[in-house]
Amino acid sequence: MDTNLKSKGINLKLIYIVMIIFLLLLLQIFMYFNGPLWSNISVNYIGILSLLFALIYIIFDRRINIISFIGAYFFYLSITHMGFPISELLSANPFESYKYWDIDWYYSQGGQKSILLSGIGICSFVIGIAIFNQIKKVQPKNIDIRVSKNKYIYMLGIFLLIFSLIYFLYVSLSGRLVFFSEYGAFRDSMSKLSFYPWILLFFSTGLAFISATGNRKQVITGWLIFSLFAIPLLFSGNRGEVFFPIGSALAVLGYRGLKVNVKIVGSLFLILFLLIPFIKETRSSGLTNMESIEIDIGITDPITEMGFTLRPLTHTVQWIDQGEPLGYGVSYFLPLHRLLGKIPGIEERPLAGNRAYFDERLPGFGYSVIAEAFFNFGLLGVIVVMFLIGVVIGFFNIMVKGSFQLALFGGIVAIMLNNIRNTFLFVPGHLIVVTTLILLTYFMSQFALKKRVIDR
Repeated sequence: MDTNLKSKGINLKLIYIVMIIFLLLLLQIFMYFNGPLWSNISVNYIGILSLLFALIYIIFDRRINIISFIGAYFFYLSITHMGFPISELLSANPFESYKYWDIDWYYSQGGQKSILLSGIGICSFVIGIAIFNQIKKVQPKNIDIRVSKNKYIYMLGIFLLIFSLIYFLYVSLSGRLVFFSEYGAFRDSMSKLSFYPWILLFFSTGLAFISATGNRKQVITGWLIFSLFAIPLLFSGNRGEVFFPIGSALAVLGYRGLKVNVKIVGSLFLILFLLIPFIKETRSSGLTNMESIEIDIGITDPITEMGFTLRPLTHTVQWIDQGEPLGYGVSYFLPLHRLLGKIPGIEERPLAGNRAYFDERLPGFGYSVIAEAFFNFGLLGVIVVMFLIGVVIGFFNIMVKGSFQLALFGGIVAIMLNNIRNTFLFVPGHLIVVTTLILLTYFMSQFALKKRVIDR
């Protein structure tokens, strides 16, 4: 039987792993509907067990590189939604540094359901990848990083990064962006800059474009330009705005031969265990009060800090449990309504007062891709949305044939990583812009190629 399965390209070991993940999915669904029966520790262990088997599948499937679109999305989704349970597993007193913070939500029944929903979402994501990989038995293609693959996309990436840096310097020096104060003041000033979200898009996609098409020296140059913007952002308390571009760009480089090594692991360790605790303090006191900053580095603090995405998910669960009706797609259609509102003669719907405008309901919290799926369609929404995301990421993983696909998918994955801990509101507009930019560079390169042929 094993021989027959292998002859059909079926890896029996992977089938067993996926079956275990599916059983864990069913178990968490059962636990979700029978919440009062379970202790917090049992819910945590089942969630972490789901995470572990999902990771085992990703490691054992030879079509998946750890440094890939799948790896980037999986690790960012996991650390942002399962950070709290992981911290409780690793430490006897994981929240000592947060004793003055309100984390009662985590110990509520809504918090317990949120952990189960996170585990369900992660399982559904990996099952989507596994099914797609079984249907499309294609090995991802590696692209040589030693040579430049497309000068037009590379030049576009450099332009986007430099443009972002100039804009950042302008709004900072003009006082429109309060940079050195605490994170709340920074966020308030940022919310008044209508063009700032687009700058973050250019910032992230620019790095992905450079990483997809530059040679080794050009890629290093692009990352240095990126750091001129990224380091001040980190010190002002912005984590996600820096981490998701890095995650996407590293995934792109994975398709160009970048392997996991001691330098990469060491760099990630330093970022997690030294930089994130420092960022946590600067978010509260600001860079102007450096002398008052006391950094207490606990072994689980960086994981806990990243795991606060569980909080908006918990609030969303509580809204629905308290009788608020499901949205049935209202937040997914909200960007479309706003885009149509730009057309003359069509009235634009205001965001203020809309229950699907989560930035207003949970100011400063961010949001969650799993929370939004639950808000719209409940438990079924989490399963279906995360399964479809797994299929899409799986498609990207095997469809990289050259620099254009790599740049396009890298830009899209940067948007998807941003969406993990934010709302869907910005996603359609950003997807349109990234796709348009890549198509324009494609036509430019094709035109230049035809012109060279004619000139000969």
